[in-house]
Amino acid sequence: MKPANNLRSLWISAAALVCLACLILAFWPRRIPPQKGVPRPVVSGGLTFPRGKGKIAIVLDDWGYSLHQLPALKSIHRPITVAVLPSLLYSSRVAREARAEGLEVILHLPMEAVDPKAPREAGTILIGMPRNQVVQMVDQSLASVPFAAGVNNHQGSKATADRPLMELVLGQIKHRHLYFLDSRVTENSVCRDVARSLKVPYTRRDVFLDNDKSPEIIRIRFLDLAKVAAKEGRAVGIGHDRPNTLQVLQEAAPALEKAGYTLVSASELAQESP
Repeated sequence: MKPANNLRSLWISAAALVCLACLILAFWPRRIPPQKGVPRPVVSGGLTFPRGKGKIAIVLDDWGYSLHQLPALKSIHRPITVAVLPSLLYSSRVAREARAEGLEVILHLPMEAVDPKAPREAGTILIGMPRNQVVQMVDQSLASVPFAAGVNNHQGSKATADRPLMELVLGQIKHRHLYFLDSRVTENSVCRDVARSLKVPYTRRDVFLDNDKSPEIIRIRFLDLAKVAAKEGRAVGIGHDRPNTLQVLQEAAPALEKAGYTLVSASELAQESP
């Protein structure tokens, strides 16, 4: 073979090796170091949460219609707060069984919504009711939910914006040494101001976990909850007595703890609220 041809073959081989090396480097998985001062997120069970030291309270509403989700609730083994609707067939039993598991129980008190067509629970507290009737309804509701440590509102977009009514309701809560969790179903809620003026332990919802019932969206809402806790040092998430919510909660609870968060009852955050 002529020297010129040998030289040409060597150049072609060298070029091919360089191209191959470039391709390998382009597609080789690389470890991207975390930015300075930014902790790496924690991946657990398919869920990814930012690292944080915040406290998280998870509240599950609307218990009392059935016992279907009690086994799933009991299997979580975390300090979940169980909000029980009053005077339903299983209200008392759910409250007693949840308390026996060491879970916190609160009354999920039905209150008037802005939408007059919104379905109402029996015993819904309405604006304009006589004072004695409101007091009696709060008494009856609490009697049907034993071991209640606090109260949160079911619906109530109209009621929680009415100062005279909330002064009466929160006055009854204070009289019974309970706390109030504002579900924040309206931006016009006066509950925080009234609670401060009456010195009632108070906290409020940060994230609704399951307005969309799909597991994928619920997982995103849990991520939102973790972000609030990482930023603020505390967060309250409200979900419901639903299979998908409990399924995702079972995945999310250990993942949140692995990322550094502490799961607590809602009363703990109420006691710490300004």
